[in-house]
Amino acid sequence: MAAYNTLTKIIVGTVPSGTEDSSSTGTLSEKINTFWQTLDSSSGAVQSMTAVTIAPHTVAVIIVYLG
Repeated sequence: MAAYNTLTKIIVGTVPSGTEDSSSTGTLSEKINTFWQTLDSSSGAVQSMTAVTIAPHTVAVIIVYLG
């Protein structure tokens, strides 16, 4: 069996207006962008990113990356 050495990050937040900008403090977009910036292209390469609506205006973003 292959050893992929992946980690999974789940970020849950609300998008009340339906749109956001990552430069706005405390928004889901800002949280995703801040996490994304901590990854590097070799040891933290993103394998998958999925967004799922949990409830109206509530989204879970699932990011699988190399650990």
